[in-house]
Amino acid sequence: MLFFFVVMLTCGIPDTGLSVSKETHPWLLARLGSRFTIVPDIETGTIRILPLGSFLPETAGISCDISFNNGSVSLPSSCSTSGNTRVSGMGLTGIEFHEKVPDVSVDGILRITSLFTPERSKWRTAPVMLIQAGARNYGSDPLEIVVRFHPFQHEKKESITTEQSDFICLRKRWAFAFDQRSILKGSPADHVNASVRAGFRFRSPETEFAVKGKADLVVGGLPADGWHLRGSVLENRFTVPPGCESLRDLAISVYTTQNILLIDGSPAAFAYTRDFRGAKEAAREFLINRDRLIKQDNAFNTCFEAWSETSDYQNLATLAFQTFLANTWLMVLPDGSMRYSEWEGYPQYHATMDVVFNTSLFHFMLTPDLLGNMLANWPKYMQNGHMPHDMGKGLIIGKSSYPAPMTVEEDANFILLHYLFAAATGDMSLAASQSQLLDKIAESLLNADTDADGLPDKGTITTFDDAPQYISTAENQIYLGIKTVSALSAYLRLRTGDVTESTQEGIQEYKCKLLTTMKKLWEKDHYPVINMSILSAGQPKYVLHPFVDADEETEQKPVETTSAEYSNYLAHGMVPLLVTGQYEKDLSGLKLDEHLAIAHRMTTTEYGDAHAEGQRNVWVSQNMWRDIAGMYMGVDIDTADMLAKYWHLQMLCRRKPQSNEQWQFYCDSPVNGFLSFYSRGVPVLFYPWAMRGVTFNRLTSNINVRSPGKPFRLPMPFLADWKESLMPVLVWSGSRNDPDHIENADLLENFALGVQSFDTVDLH
Repeated sequence: MLFFFVVMLTCGIPDTGLSVSKETHPWLLARLGSRFTIVPDIETGTIRILPLGSFLPETAGISCDISFNNGSVSLPSSCSTSGNTRVSGMGLTGIEFHEKVPDVSVDGILRITSLFTPERSKWRTAPVMLIQAGARNYGSDPLEIVVRFHPFQHEKKESITTEQSDFICLRKRWAFAFDQRSILKGSPADHVNASVRAGFRFRSPETEFAVKGKADLVVGGLPADGWHLRGSVLENRFTVPPGCESLRDLAISVYTTQNILLIDGSPAAFAYTRDFRGAKEAAREFLINRDRLIKQDNAFNTCFEAWSETSDYQNLATLAFQTFLANTWLMVLPDGSMRYSEWEGYPQYHATMDVVFNTSLFHFMLTPDLLGNMLANWPKYMQNGHMPHDMGKGLIIGKSSYPAPMTVEEDANFILLHYLFAAATGDMSLAASQSQLLDKIAESLLNADTDADGLPDKGTITTFDDAPQYISTAENQIYLGIKTVSALSAYLRLRTGDVTESTQEGIQEYKCKLLTTMKKLWEKDHYPVINMSILSAGQPKYVLHPFVDADEETEQKPVETTSAEYSNYLAHGMVPLLVTGQYEKDLSGLKLDEHLAIAHRMTTTEYGDAHAEGQRNVWVSQNMWRDIAGMYMGVDIDTADMLAKYWHLQMLCRRKPQSNEQWQFYCDSPVNGFLSFYSRGVPVLFYPWAMRGVTFNRLTSNINVRSPGKPFRLPMPFLADWKESLMPVLVWSGSRNDPDHIENADLLENFALGVQSFDTVDLH
């Protein structure tokens, strides 16, 4: 099963059904917003501790020895006595290492868990992780074992202090110093091939910012659990009964009061500094509250239990989720206000709006307040009346740093994200506070179409910036047309009753133009990427408007090209409407489902579907977004096959040379290391609900589900009471349409539940 078991003592050794991997490449575990990251590494035999996350200086790791009467094992290590270390996937929030000892009926076990709870409490971002070590005894006699943790290897002993009271720990004081320039140098952003990046250059932010300070690292446990100190080693002796598994718990924590980011000119520290006085307090309090936190973590992991039989999903979801967490920042400013941001992986842009458009389904389902925080702050960084690409880069939030404005795309994204937030929370106050801005953005989107075909032809640079130029910069793209009409539809719902009659008429007219144009553009089995039919005789087939070099303010020569025959991206803008039950019925006649089915077949590669037919570059996140759109529209995509391809890409990237630390952790592309350590893979978490066509909307108080037609359990995390670790679960025991039973049905009060069957579109 997919959820993470955490037990002090389990008898009758359970068959967990977990995926097992002999892969020795490092995984990672991270904490939301705190930058605390752990990288368990079999090849080096250590648990690397990154107190401030990737690109920031790291400290030494720790290792674990498990001794018993017939031998010992070291975890994690590929150089152990048996050489049988393996990784067991333990769900979204934990990694487990096993070491089977030859000729002895015992498994050494090391588990590391980054307990996750969506509950809005101090524990959501607490910089603490749980480490458990022990053994599984397959023999018929009791097994005496000794667990020893060796923290802060290769460190001078005088730099480590010990403390013994009701909490026994080892503490290391870690000094660090870095600046904006050195952080940016750690990413490949300034070294990307200019031809791949369509001709523009990356620039470092103008403002320099330096950080210097100290952090505490604490590893410790409770004496009540049997821990004591032997020199500078944490030790625990206990007996494992025959046929049982027994583990002991430690907490590891990091803490710094140093200001790490510069936000709008003010230095900002981690939000956890408001809730804990230090690493020791956080670790001790964590162990005291561990049962409740473990229960919440299990509730979170149980949501994904139904997919446990698909190891590719489990592995991909774990890697993508933890990489996403490793990119998050939750900070507190001197005035006490909170700021949330997400790094765009190696590029290090803060709160890139088109990236958040991909991560938004995670927020929609679990943490809408964090999405609301970004929505409240993006307008500060508008450029020329349009929404920004990002909020800053590296250690500085203060202005958009990306050199090419994506005006139509980001304006539309902003409205669609606003609607997702409102549907998830039922809160319209944020939209009301930005009503004038939303009005101006809607007007700008309407004005972006100057040739009356319902497709924007101003501000048409897109997020697909390493795709062919007819996808990344062309005017009159269907992709942007559908995203625009989706955003305008969401705008009408956000501004219900406050939209002028002329604006309503303008939006309806725009929609009619788009419908008319698309019906004309249907070419046997698909739509082209762009509309070239409006060009007059004698004009080139199409003239693209490439990026302007922001440094020299000069424009490259126009490029003549044609549109691609097939592309998978057309329906992406509709996803926020699909998941909230606001799909435009008058768009259903556009054959987008048929287009997606055929485009998938025509663009497929061994790693997923390419940007367009004949291309080789794949963005897995955009495949995921297409998969989700297709699931809602009934496109019969072989999800298991696609997940296998996406995981195949992750395995490929993890074998690539580690130059410039590229190709680390979740990778979105097989050819572009710029898209590594990327947060965009987290939409895969939404698959179980997309497969069932789940729509959720607090504004309409409606929930709709597609009947599975077989025994099935469907948790509804949208309505979970995370404090009590409870959520509604729809239970089908047979093939009937309506669920036979609803667990915790009281949490569904005031919501209308609809269940329907659903037809699919055959890919072939």
